[in-house]
Amino acid sequence: TSSEEAAYATVGMLCRHFNLPGPNAESVERCCDKFTQRQLLGQADIPIPAYALATNASEVVSSAAKIGFPVIVKPATDTGGSEGVRLCGSSE
Repeated sequence: TSSEEAAYATVGMLCRHFNLPGPNAESVERCCDKFTQRQLLGQADIPIPAYALATNASEVVSSAAKIGFPVIVKPATDTGGSEGVRLCGSSE
């Protein structure tokens, strides 16, 4: 869930502050952001599905048309589970 991910990032920052072994806070934050995650996977030549970052409804429709339907629309940051995730078969 998103609260667990925030806790991991906090633990990472505390570990770095106190010079303790633990998770890297930047790595945890990168893994929690789906857009950043996909960019990093693509840079590592790991196959990923088509994706786009949209900030409003018209960008969602435009990006979906470029990618091709059906598309899965989801928040860029984790909301915990499937909250905010939608399968869209058309622009309507």
